This record gives sequence, C-alpha cells and structure tokens, in this order.
Amino acid sequence: MRNYDLEFLKRFSMVIGLLALVTLGLILLAKHLHDRLPAEVSPTAAKRTAERIHPAGAVYAGDTGAAAQAAAAAAAAAKASSQVAYGGTTDGAVIFQNLCGACHTGGVGGAPTWTTRTGMHASPKAPKPCTSTPSRASPARPESCRPRAATRP
Repeated sequence: MRNYDLEFLKRFSMVIGLLALVTLGLILLAKHLHDRLPAEVSPTAAKRTAERIHPAGAVYAGDTGAAAQAAAAAAAAAKASSQVAYGGTTDGAVIFQNLCGACHTGGVGGAPTWTTRTGMHASPKAPKPCTSTPSRASPARPESCRPRAATRP
C-alpha cells in the first residue's frame, strides 16, 4: 500500500466514526422528544373511561345539582336496601327465626332443636355442689368436692 492509500483510509475512518456519532446523537434526540409527547388515547378507551366514572364524575352545581344529587342518593339507598337480608336487621332472634327456624324449630332431618337435651344447648352434667367443707380433723373431701384431673385428648 502506498502512502496516499493509508491517508485515505485514515480520513475515511474518521468520516465513518463522525457519521456514527451523529447517528447516535440523532437517535438519542428522537427518543428524548418521543418521551416528552403525551400518549395518544384511543377514542374507545376514552369512551369506556367516561362511562365508568359517569356516576361519580357527574358535576352537581346549584339547586338543580343538589336535587340531582339527592335523587342519586335516594336511588342508591333503594338499591342497597333491596340487597339486605331481613330488612337490614341485626337482631339475632329475627335472623334465627327466618333463616334457621325452619329446620331447628321442628328438628327437621335430625337437626338439633332448642328444646331437646341433646340439642344445641346440651351441656355436660353439672357436678353436684360441694356442701361440706373439710375441717382440720377430717381433711377428706367428698367426691363432688375433689378437683378433677385434667384430661388430655
């Protein structure tokens, strides 16, 4: 190779390097500008969002707005009351009578009742009350007064 060929390769390499740097700079500038632009929203997505937030996003202003707000609150209360069991009561007797009473009042299908000894309120036999107190002379206690041993399952 001759000298002028080497000189050409040096300059050509520098031009190629410079063009690569300019290309990289333009790519970074384009990315920066693209990130600053707001994202485009499709019309169908905007319509779905507007429909979803319509009940909460409505503006109530002035007397007509207050009337519309009261009507919306009444409609919401009516819808909520239709979804509450037994009129929204928290009285246990009413709930038991309406929900459980059909089976547990008459013992249908072997369901325990309130009145049977083996039913829902059956309790183990209570021990006889301790009527005698041990004295110093007779430390022995009757069977009903002795502490029971703990049983493990």
